[in-house]
Amino acid sequence: MYSVLTVLWPAHQFKKIKDVIIQVVAKHYNGQIMNMEQHKLPTDLILDIKTRLKTLSGQLSGIVKMLDEGKDPEQINIQFKSIDKGIQKAHYLLLDEVYRKALAIGIVKAVDSCPGNCGNEDKIEYLKSEFPNLELSDLTNRLKEIQIIETRLKNYNEKNV
Repeated sequence: MYSVLTVLWPAHQFKKIKDVIIQVVAKHYNGQIMNMEQHKLPTDLILDIKTRLKTLSGQLSGIVKMLDEGKDPEQINIQFKSIDKGIQKAHYLLLDEVYRKALAIGIVKAVDSCPGNCGNEDKIEYLKSEFPNLELSDLTNRLKEIQIIETRLKNYNEKNV
Protein backbone atom coordinates (compact mmCIF):
# COMPACT_ATOMS: atom_id res chain seq x y z
CA MET A 1 0.00 0.00 0.00
CA TYR A 2 1.40 3.39 -0.99
CA SER A 3 0.86 6.57 0.94
CA VAL A 4 0.08 9.74 -0.98
CA LEU A 5 3.31 11.31 0.26
CA THR A 6 5.44 8.42 -0.95
CA VAL A 7 3.79 8.23 -4.33
CA LEU A 8 3.71 11.86 -5.36
CA TRP A 9 6.87 13.64 -4.28
CA PRO A 10 10.54 12.84 -4.44
CA ALA A 11 12.32 12.98 -1.11
CA HIS A 12 14.25 16.18 -1.88
CA GLN A 13 11.01 18.09 -2.44
CA PHE A 14 9.14 16.54 0.46
CA LYS A 15 10.17 18.95 3.21
CA LYS A 16 8.98 22.14 1.55
CA ILE A 17 5.59 20.77 0.60
CA LYS A 18 4.95 18.39 3.50
CA ASP A 19 2.52 20.67 5.30
CA VAL A 20 0.53 21.35 2.16
CA ILE A 21 0.28 17.68 1.30
CA ILE A 22 -0.91 16.71 4.75
CA GLN A 23 -3.74 19.22 4.52
CA VAL A 24 -4.59 18.71 0.86
CA VAL A 25 -4.69 14.96 0.34
CA ALA A 26 -7.04 12.63 2.16
CA LYS A 27 -5.59 9.65 4.03
CA HIS A 28 -5.36 6.47 2.06
CA TYR A 29 -6.39 3.18 3.66
CA ASN A 30 -7.16 -0.30 2.22
CA GLY A 31 -7.53 0.94 -1.35
CA GLN A 32 -10.18 3.53 -0.52
CA ILE A 33 -9.92 7.23 0.19
CA MET A 34 -11.04 8.02 3.68
CA ASN A 35 -12.53 11.43 3.26
CA MET A 36 -13.76 12.71 6.59
CA GLU A 37 -12.63 16.18 5.54
CA GLN A 38 -12.09 15.60 1.83
CA HIS A 39 -14.13 18.63 0.86
CA LYS A 40 -12.64 20.96 3.44
CA LEU A 41 -10.03 23.42 2.28
CA PRO A 42 -6.79 23.77 4.24
CA THR A 43 -6.92 26.43 6.94
CA ASP A 44 -3.96 28.36 5.53
CA LEU A 45 -5.62 28.55 2.12
CA ILE A 46 -8.89 29.75 3.65
CA LEU A 47 -7.05 32.45 5.59
CA ASP A 48 -5.12 33.53 2.50
CA ILE A 49 -8.24 33.80 0.35
CA LYS A 50 -10.21 35.58 3.09
CA THR A 51 -7.39 38.09 3.56
CA ARG A 52 -7.31 38.73 -0.17
CA LEU A 53 -11.09 39.17 -0.32
CA LYS A 54 -11.08 41.57 2.65
CA THR A 55 -8.41 43.63 0.91
CA LEU A 56 -10.48 43.62 -2.27
CA SER A 57 -13.54 44.68 -0.30
CA GLY A 58 -11.59 47.67 0.99
CA GLN A 59 -10.50 48.50 -2.53
CA LEU A 60 -14.11 48.36 -3.73
CA SER A 61 -15.12 50.76 -0.97
CA GLY A 62 -12.27 52.99 -2.09
CA ILE A 63 -13.60 53.02 -5.64
CA VAL A 64 -17.05 53.99 -4.42
CA LYS A 65 -15.48 56.83 -2.44
CA MET A 66 -13.41 57.90 -5.46
CA LEU A 67 -16.57 57.96 -7.59
CA ASP A 68 -18.40 60.03 -4.96
CA GLU A 69 -15.51 62.49 -4.84
CA GLY A 70 -15.27 62.76 -8.64
CA LYS A 71 -11.68 61.45 -8.81
CA ASP A 72 -9.76 61.01 -12.05
CA PRO A 73 -11.20 58.12 -14.13
CA GLU A 74 -7.68 56.84 -14.83
CA GLN A 75 -7.05 56.41 -11.08
CA ILE A 76 -10.38 54.62 -10.74
CA ASN A 77 -9.45 52.36 -13.65
CA ILE A 78 -6.16 51.47 -11.96
CA GLN A 79 -8.10 50.37 -8.88
CA PHE A 80 -10.44 48.25 -11.01
CA LYS A 81 -7.45 46.54 -12.62
CA SER A 82 -5.96 45.87 -9.20
CA ILE A 83 -9.21 44.35 -7.97
CA ASP A 84 -9.47 42.21 -11.09
CA LYS A 85 -5.96 40.82 -10.57
CA GLY A 86 -6.72 40.16 -6.90
CA ILE A 87 -9.88 38.22 -7.71
CA GLN A 88 -8.06 36.22 -10.38
CA LYS A 89 -5.30 35.30 -7.91
CA ALA A 90 -7.76 34.20 -5.20
CA HIS A 91 -9.69 32.16 -7.75
CA TYR A 92 -6.46 30.62 -9.05
CA LEU A 93 -5.45 29.57 -5.54
CA LEU A 94 -8.79 27.87 -4.99
CA LEU A 95 -8.82 26.07 -8.35
CA ASP A 96 -5.22 24.95 -8.02
CA GLU A 97 -6.00 23.47 -4.59
CA VAL A 98 -9.11 21.61 -5.70
CA TYR A 99 -7.68 20.25 -8.98
CA ARG A 100 -4.34 19.29 -7.44
CA LYS A 101 -6.11 17.41 -4.66
CA ALA A 102 -8.32 15.54 -7.13
CA LEU A 103 -5.31 14.60 -9.26
CA ALA A 104 -3.35 13.42 -6.22
CA ILE A 105 -6.21 11.17 -5.17
CA GLY A 106 -6.53 9.83 -8.71
CA ILE A 107 -2.83 9.03 -8.91
CA VAL A 108 -2.94 7.16 -5.61
CA LYS A 109 -5.94 5.14 -6.75
CA ALA A 110 -4.19 4.30 -10.02
CA VAL A 111 -1.00 3.23 -8.26
CA ASP A 112 -2.95 1.00 -5.88
CA SER A 113 -5.04 -0.50 -8.70
CA CYS A 114 -2.15 -1.29 -11.02
CA PRO A 115 -0.60 -4.64 -10.09
CA GLY A 116 2.56 -3.87 -12.07
CA ASN A 117 1.50 -5.33 -15.38
CA CYS A 118 -1.63 -3.33 -16.17
CA GLY A 119 -0.24 -1.57 -19.24
CA ASN A 120 -0.43 1.89 -17.66
CA GLU A 121 2.68 1.82 -15.48
CA ASP A 122 4.66 4.29 -17.60
CA LYS A 123 1.84 6.84 -17.74
CA ILE A 124 1.19 6.56 -14.01
CA GLU A 125 4.89 7.01 -13.27
CA TYR A 126 5.01 10.02 -15.61
CA LEU A 127 2.05 11.65 -13.83
CA LYS A 128 3.68 10.98 -10.45
CA SER A 129 6.95 12.55 -11.51
CA GLU A 130 5.32 15.60 -13.12
CA PHE A 131 2.81 16.22 -10.30
CA PRO A 132 4.87 18.68 -8.22
CA ASN A 133 5.60 20.88 -11.24
CA LEU A 134 2.20 20.99 -12.93
CA GLU A 135 0.67 24.38 -13.64
CA LEU A 136 -3.05 24.94 -13.16
CA SER A 137 -3.58 24.88 -16.92
CA ASP A 138 -2.05 21.37 -17.06
CA LEU A 139 -3.98 19.99 -14.10
CA THR A 140 -7.29 19.64 -15.93
CA ASN A 141 -5.66 17.70 -18.78
CA ARG A 142 -3.84 15.44 -16.33
CA LEU A 143 -7.11 14.86 -14.45
CA LYS A 144 -8.67 13.64 -17.68
CA GLU A 145 -5.71 11.34 -18.28
CA ILE A 146 -5.87 9.85 -14.80
CA GLN A 147 -9.62 9.29 -15.15
CA ILE A 148 -9.02 7.37 -18.38
CA ILE A 149 -6.36 5.30 -16.64
CA GLU A 150 -8.71 4.62 -13.70
CA THR A 151 -11.37 3.37 -16.12
CA ARG A 152 -8.85 1.11 -17.87
CA LEU A 153 -7.63 -0.23 -14.54
CA LYS A 154 -11.15 -0.89 -13.35
CA ASN A 155 -11.85 -2.90 -16.53
CA TYR A 156 -8.48 -4.68 -16.22
CA ASN A 157 -9.05 -5.61 -12.59
CA GLU A 158 -12.62 -6.80 -13.27
CA LYS A 159 -11.36 -9.11 -16.02
CA ASN A 160 -8.61 -10.51 -13.78
CA VAL A 161 -10.72 -11.16 -10.70
